[in-house]
This record gives sequence, C-alpha cells and structure tokens, in this order.
Amino acid sequence: MKRAEPEDAYDHVDTLTAPIPMPDKCRDVATSMTPKGDLRSSDAHARESSEAVSATDQIDVCEGQISEARSLFEACGSFEHDIAKTLLRTADDILTRTSQVLDSLKLEGDQRDMRRILLGEIEVLGATIGERLSALSA
Repeated sequence: MKRAEPEDAYDHVDTLTAPIPMPDKCRDVATSMTPKGDLRSSDAHARESSEAVSATDQIDVCEGQISEARSLFEACGSFEHDIAKTLLRTADDILTRTSQVLDSLKLEGDQRDMRRILLGEIEVLGATIGERLSALSA
C-alpha cells in the first residue's frame, strides 16, 4: 500500500533554496574583494608560471619548516623529559613531511641543487634528533 504524502510536504523547499539577503556592509566587503580585469588571461598566465612560482614558493616554505624544526630541537633542552620528547617528535614529523614535499616537487637547475642541500640538512638534523630521542628513551 502506498503511503500518502501530505500536500504541503515540499512547501519548505522554496524557503531553503531562496537567496539569503546580504547586509550592506557585507556586500561592500564582498564587492571590494572581487578580482578586477580579464580572469581568463590571468588564469592562463597563472597556469603557465604556476609550476615555477609554486616550486620556488614551496622551497621557501620548506626552508622555513626546517628552521622551525631546528628551533624546536634547540628548545627541547630547556624542558622536562616528556615535553622534550614531544618537541623532538614534532620536529621529526616536520622534517619527514618537508622531505616528502621536496621529493614531490618538479624542479629544474638551481632549484634541484637547493633541494639537495635542504634534503642534506634534513638528514643531518633528523639523525641528531633521532640520537637525542634515543638518549631520552633510555
């Protein structure tokens, strides 16, 4: 037997899909944030140069992450045992993720040399962190 639907079962659908009125302040901010100019030409330009720019940006980000891991390693000496281990594990995790990002980048020329240098720094710092973790665990 088929269940009968009340006639007003779908009356609320129009209210759910109706546009929500935007206050004037929000509309002004949203309007000022929209890009100006021909988006197609900027998108094409972005696609052409995105690999080179993003690779350079990613290398800069990776350098910052290595510095962050190094500062965590240096700071762990002034904390008690459990906190120091947590800081060291966090630094090791940052280094692992950074090396994965560096491995996945498509680089050319000088960028490849920079990746080799950064991966060498990661290897040395990671080994030092591993030794310190082993010493704390013993």
